[in-house]
Amino acid sequence: MSGENNGVVRSQILVLYPTRYMNGNEISCSVYNTENLETPVKDSAKLSIQFKPLTTTITGNNNIIANGITALTLDCTSGSSNPISDITWTINNVISKATQDLFNLSGEYGGIKRRQRLILTPTRDNDGDIVSCEAQNILGTSERIKETLDLRYRPIIEQMSNVVVVEGNNSELMCVASSKPASTFKWYKQGQQTPVNQGSGAIGNNKLPFVLINVRKQDAATYRCNANNGVEVADDETVLLTVHYPPDVTVVGSNTSIKATNIVITCNAMGLPGNNYRYGKWVQTWPGHSLPLSEKPGSKTLQLTDLTYEHSGIYTCSASNGIRVFGTDKEFIEGSAQILIKSFPIVTKFTKKVTAKLNDRLNIELEYYSNAGVTDVKVYKNVNGLRQTGPNYSLSKRGVLVDLPVFTQIVKTNGVKLIISFTVMSKKDIGYFDIVLSNEVDSTFQTVEIVPDGPPGVSKNITVDNIQQTTARVLWQQGYHGGFPQTFLIQLSTDRVQWENVETVYGGTDESEDLKQKVLTDLSHSTTYFIRIYAFNRAGNSPFSQYQNFTTHQILRSDSRSLSVGGIVGGTLSALVVIVLIVVLVVLFRRKTITKDGIRTRLQTILSAIRKQNHEQGQQQCQQTEMNNYADNNIYEQTKVPAAEIKSNDKANKINLYEKLQRSNNSENPNAYDMIKVEKETTADGKVEYENLPKKTHTTDAFKTEIAEKLGKRKNRIYENLKPGGVKGIKKK
Repeated sequence: MSGENNGVVRSQILVLYPTRYMNGNEISCSVYNTENLETPVKDSAKLSIQFKPLTTTITGNNNIIANGITALTLDCTSGSSNPISDITWTINNVISKATQDLFNLSGEYGGIKRRQRLILTPTRDNDGDIVSCEAQNILGTSERIKETLDLRYRPIIEQMSNVVVVEGNNSELMCVASSKPASTFKWYKQGQQTPVNQGSGAIGNNKLPFVLINVRKQDAATYRCNANNGVEVADDETVLLTVHYPPDVTVVGSNTSIKATNIVITCNAMGLPGNNYRYGKWVQTWPGHSLPLSEKPGSKTLQLTDLTYEHSGIYTCSASNGIRVFGTDKEFIEGSAQILIKSFPIVTKFTKKVTAKLNDRLNIELEYYSNAGVTDVKVYKNVNGLRQTGPNYSLSKRGVLVDLPVFTQIVKTNGVKLIISFTVMSKKDIGYFDIVLSNEVDSTFQTVEIVPDGPPGVSKNITVDNIQQTTARVLWQQGYHGGFPQTFLIQLSTDRVQWENVETVYGGTDESEDLKQKVLTDLSHSTTYFIRIYAFNRAGNSPFSQYQNFTTHQILRSDSRSLSVGGIVGGTLSALVVIVLIVVLVVLFRRKTITKDGIRTRLQTILSAIRKQNHEQGQQQCQQTEMNNYADNNIYEQTKVPAAEIKSNDKANKINLYEKLQRSNNSENPNAYDMIKVEKETTADGKVEYENLPKKTHTTDAFKTEIAEKLGKRKNRIYENLKPGGVKGIKKK
């Protein structure tokens, strides 16, 4: 094309496809004339290409301890762009305001980079948050860059709810912690330093259980879980394990004595739950025995009043809190305790009446129960209700099982058998005695009656007075009757070898200290006699008394004629009486109302009475003569027989024949027939007193042998050889 100055204008078009890489490049063109080779003419232009940011980058430490305090700094840098870009922050796709303003950096290709800082103080909850940033200008938006927060944080254990479990079941305590990294766990029981369980958690399963198998009430406690991951400090959390179990039941009560007014026994139940107990009945048993002695309605307390030893024993109560024993249906749990009510000794076995023999050792036995220490024993004589000093006694004790009455039952329990021993020396040792048992609480007593059961005691202090030609009075002090009516037998001898039974005196059970007396008749004058006495009852014979001797007076020869006449008359009458009595006895024998021995005994008695009568007549004559010859001296004042024993001749002539045949023991029977009646008052079994007379007169075999040889009989039949008229050696004059 033509141009100015006839020149030629030439043009050329350069077509470019710009990229961000061309930004800022300078494009120039040169024009020159090829013909004249002039200096080329140049012109240039600088390219300004607009482009968007392509990328962004996030820099900073995203692995910090997240505790809400520590700052996390992230920088977002955009890629080079033209024009410049703006930056946008998002956290979990939520735009977040930057902490600082943008500032520019030179970028590639003539563009500008921009940077902006985001400062965070993350917590454990921000772990895993996605932080992103992007840059944008009018041409577009860069690619969004993302950064996931990888935070570390200390353990925090989730709060655990308290656990309740019934005894016998299994239980699990779970400790769950929030931590990064995962925690190491340790379980502790309160009060212990050694872990009961330990282990490690894992991300996503950061927990550790503590399992208790067959939980017991002893397992109930506060348990502590410790979690530690090395970040900052560990964490601890506690949980209370409550074990519900049936109650432990105990009985609480104090020992006391019967002097207390009452006692309260408590049924203590300790279980879980423990605020609503139900109580079973109270049961009392004796130690070593299962049989109930008493039962009371169920309650927490039991009050006992009017205390005795019977309230001692084992008291059992039961209680329930609704929890059954694991694996059973048992709900009421029992508890028991032994309660002692101290008491005075209790006599369980005792004989109120004991028989005794004189001079024998007597044992009084009783059994007793005492629960209050040592028991002291005393024995007193009880005289009309007043206690006097008792006999000299000895005691022996040994343990035995006694039958103890407890309410309505009899239980065997440990007791003591007591034996009291003493010798019955005299009748003072017969009667009532108080046995007093004492312990630390009080005393009790039992009264025993010692009843005689033996032969009579020996007669003592024998004296003879009022000695005449054919009579004398004997006096003696009786021994104890032995518990049965006693009869005294008077024996005479002239040589202390052979003795004759001459009189019997019924003593009965008289215990007076008055002297017994008997007038002996039918004695020979001018004769020295030895006299002794023994007594007998149904239990046996007493020992012989010590013998005494006396000598009858002489008869004056001037009166022998009258004496002979009296003897003839008396002999005639006596023969007549004997004939009559023989006839009566024969009739009674044929009627079987009397035995042969009875006939023999009665004939001996009658003959003795006849002899007595004849001698009384002779005695009366002798006495009359002596009174005439010795009126001036006082011999009769010293030796005269009581009036009841000496009859005058005139009165004797008026006495009926049968009355003259009086028995030697002064019985009141009025005639001879009555003399052969059985006198039951003499002996307990109704036999005539002479049938009860012992058949032995000597206590040594030497004496028995000697007499047996003389009489030609066996030595145990001596008394059968005694003649009604007397014993050889006792002569009549």
